[in-house]
Amino acid sequence: MFERLIFRAAKMTLAGLALVVVATAPAVAQNAQGIAATVNDDVISTYDVEQRINLIIFSAGVAPDPDTIARLRLQVMRQLVDEKLQLQEALQFEVEVSADDIGTMLDNIGSRNGMDGEGLIELLRDNRVNPQTLVSQVRSDIAWQRLVGGLFRNQVSVSEEEIDIVLDRMRRSTNQPQYEASEIFLPVDNPEQEDAIRQAAERMVAQLRQGANFGALARQFSQNPSAAQGGDLGWVQDGQLAPELNDMLRRMAPGQFSLPIRSTGGFYLLALREKRITGAADPDQITLTLRQVVVPAHGDMSDDEVRRVGDMALRISETAESCEHMREIALTSPIIVGGDIGTRRMTDLREHFMQAVRGVPEGSATAPIPSEIGFHVLFVCDRSGDEVNLPSREDIEDQLYDQQLTMVARRHLRDLRRDALIVIRDGYGG
Repeated sequence: MFERLIFRAAKMTLAGLALVVVATAPAVAQNAQGIAATVNDDVISTYDVEQRINLIIFSAGVAPDPDTIARLRLQVMRQLVDEKLQLQEALQFEVEVSADDIGTMLDNIGSRNGMDGEGLIELLRDNRVNPQTLVSQVRSDIAWQRLVGGLFRNQVSVSEEEIDIVLDRMRRSTNQPQYEASEIFLPVDNPEQEDAIRQAAERMVAQLRQGANFGALARQFSQNPSAAQGGDLGWVQDGQLAPELNDMLRRMAPGQFSLPIRSTGGFYLLALREKRITGAADPDQITLTLRQVVVPAHGDMSDDEVRRVGDMALRISETAESCEHMREIALTSPIIVGGDIGTRRMTDLREHFMQAVRGVPEGSATAPIPSEIGFHVLFVCDRSGDEVNLPSREDIEDQLYDQQLTMVARRHLRDLRRDALIVIRDGYGG
């Protein structure tokens, strides 16, 4: 629901942002009287907590029963505490976030759908959500990302060797599965948090089973950079993620989400949207130059004779070195038939021949292919149109840089949390 409704904002203009701040002020004054927590003397009000819960219930499609709200309250409190710490740190380093910055972020979030700022505000109000709670969350995200980039960019470096390792892994994964996936990451900063974070992940699984929107939960709770895109990882190469995450994706079917997975740094939830084969180009774009030999077989042959014919075809398949060698094999045998198939598109071949040559590289032969006239061996003399388009070195460097910067930022937030004076009232996690 979050993806379909809330984040369809096309552009939050300066006027729209002003409306968010000004028009909701009476409601804030009326409701923000209780104190749920203090973070270094900054107040998180009960109103702040309840409005963030309302935002999640509306955006993610979570059932608003008392038990769910009580559990959400604990999750929301941790999130609001972290946002306070992030904003406090950004203020100390004089990081500024303008209304235009917030409007651009909302524009990016909602660019896939169509709703203007005023429509978004009215939609939130109609569903008992103060729009300011969304603006505050966006402001915190922008400030933290700018702070992290400014403070730690010189502490992160990506070597040529690291890029080579990733490229080599991608080349080796050609013709292997690739996954279009999303993630929710919940960090475990110290061993004492293990059970609590696992339970939070399990609660999210329960919410997803009840129809909650994965992308909306990722936006609200995930602690990886992908949260800004609803947890979207795009297309992931087989072997690109940690082994325990990769193994889970291999077992999943499109449309499924996982149980909590313990991995480095915390717990993951994965959602698989689609699978495909890496490097598998459109067969209609692939052209092949082929030569074949056929070892004849017919219905009057005994099982032993058919087996001998099949073994002969197998030896040809294993020993053929070139198209010219295939020609010589046919010319020197009284029973083997050979000939050029010529150059043609893969889709011009019969289905079982097309499947046989699909993964065969140039300069290699297929395994024997049985047909009504015998065993065929095809040799790929030339192949074009299915070259693998790997990411550039610059793209890989950017990805590795973001991963390292995220780890540094996570450690810094953990240190801020450890050193802060945080007081949480009973009923809100205290």
